[in-house]
Parts: sequence; C-alpha cells; structure tokens
Amino acid sequence: MKKRIFIVDDEPKIGDLFVNVLRRDGFEAKSFVNPGSMLAEVDEGMIPHVIIADLMMPDMNGIELLEELDTRDLSLPVLIMTAHSSVQTAVEAMRLGAFHYLQKPVNLEEMRALLDKALALYDGPIRQDRSAVALDMVDASALLWRLHLTGQDVGPRWQELADAWDQHADGKLYPFNDWHAVMAYLGAGRDDRVDEVLAAMGGTGVSSETGAWARHIGRPLTEGFVAFWRGDHATAVARLYPARYIVNAFGGSHAQRDIIDWTLTEAALRGGTRDLAEGLAHERLAAKPHSAVNRAFLNRAVGSSSREGKAA
Repeated sequence: MKKRIFIVDDEPKIGDLFVNVLRRDGFEAKSFVNPGSMLAEVDEGMIPHVIIADLMMPDMNGIELLEELDTRDLSLPVLIMTAHSSVQTAVEAMRLGAFHYLQKPVNLEEMRALLDKALALYDGPIRQDRSAVALDMVDASALLWRLHLTGQDVGPRWQELADAWDQHADGKLYPFNDWHAVMAYLGAGRDDRVDEVLAAMGGTGVSSETGAWARHIGRPLTEGFVAFWRGDHATAVARLYPARYIVNAFGGSHAQRDIIDWTLTEAALRGGTRDLAEGLAHERLAAKPHSAVNRAFLNRAVGSSSREGKAA
C-alpha cells in the first residue's frame, strides 16, 4: 500500500518539488497551496498518512492547521517547515502536537528520515502499544474504514484493532464505540463478533436511555455498515439514509459523522440507486464545491445515468 503524503505550502514551486521527489520515492503525494483545500479533502475521506506543512501561510498558519486537525479528532503526524527566524515558533508547534519541524531550505535526506519516523506512528506509538483507550481505537477504526473505501489495502491492521475492541464492545454501554468496533470486526472477518454486538444492540435488557439509543440509532447505523461491507447495497442505503438525520445525537467530530454520508453515497453508487447517488453528490458539492471526492461522486452518478439511458 502506498503511503499518502499531503504537502501544504503557499509557494506552488515548493509543493511541486516535494510531490516529484516523494513520488519518485514511491509515495502517493499531493500538494495544496492553502490549508483550507487540504482540510476539505480530509473531511471527504482522503486521509493522508503524513502532512508536511509550511509554518507561515497567509490564510491559516501551521499552528492553526494543527488546531483544525485536532477538532477533527485525527491523530496525524505533521511535519512543520519553517525559516530559521521562526524556529522558536516551530518548537511551539511541536509542543501543540506537531511531530517535528524541517528548517528551510529543506534538506531532502533529513525530510526522508523524518518521514520514515512519522510513518511508523500508526504501526508504532499509535498502535504498537496496543492501546486500549477507546477514543484512540475510534480514530483508528474510522481511519482504516476511510482507507478501505479509497481502495487501499490496510493489511493486518484490522485484526489487531479488532482484538483490542474485544475489551470494550458489548453492544450495551456506548453505541458510538460499538459501531466503530464493528468496522474493525468486519475488516478482520470476525462475523461472530459482528452478530454478537448487533444482537446486544437490539436487546431489551439494556438500561432505558442507552438501550433506546442503541436500538433506534446505533443498530440501524451499524446494520447499514455491515450490509455495505457484505455487498448488500440496497439494505445499506435503507439503513443509512434515515440514520443520517438523527446521528448527530451520537456526538463525535464532523469527519467521524461524515463517514456515514460517504458510505451512503458509495452504497447508492454501487447499488445502482442513481437518482439518490446524484442527489447526494450534488448536496455534498454544494457544501464543499472544491472537493475532488465530491466531483468524482457526481461524475460517477451522472456517468451511470448516461450509460443506462443509452442502453434503454
């Protein structure tokens, strides 16, 4: 699986240079001239493994970018690029969560060395200690699901994450966590645990508020993701479409909730529900008109409709 690197610098030539170097090194790389356009792609599921960002940019500086990523509950390694005069600010950025900083002009060998360390974060500190912290595992489940939807092979990571969820997912205490646990169980091929969690979500013995929450929100949402994974796109649409209007009760970040709409749109496209798919794509484009993911959704929906029209 190619590692995805995003570069953010308001000087296009720097971004282009980094993209060329990183692609030669075997990475999937993309550059952005402002943090806002990069965040739009992140919100639509294009999650990078590492971000390399300039510290001083006109619309949003590197520290503000770190804050924006934090609001999305994403644990992404960020390398901050800085001129010599702003090294102290870069150190402050590290205190706020940046992985490290690169001093301009960037030494490419130093950049490669730091990238290797940053890319070890998922398989290293973020997951290697087999953290049992539920919020960490929620992030990991959502990240792997997005990577799966973009066609990337995540290897054995589902299995390790599913094992960690065993201590927390019971279908009774917190449906938001159970939903993310089921993502991992699906990826790991552990259908027995998927069925156990779903059965518990529909049980009547769960305490009143949590039980109602699980039955009316958690279970339909989880059933939709299960149906999608198993290729039953009609059922996925039937479960996920109503859930999108009530799922705010779950809480979570915008990026976490957006995974529902993204999966729903994919289900509509793959299941041939072209009118719904086109409507969802237009809705997403209205909210984020510069999103490449949303444009691709619309192109697929319109293309499918055109092909069916010609066949008729």
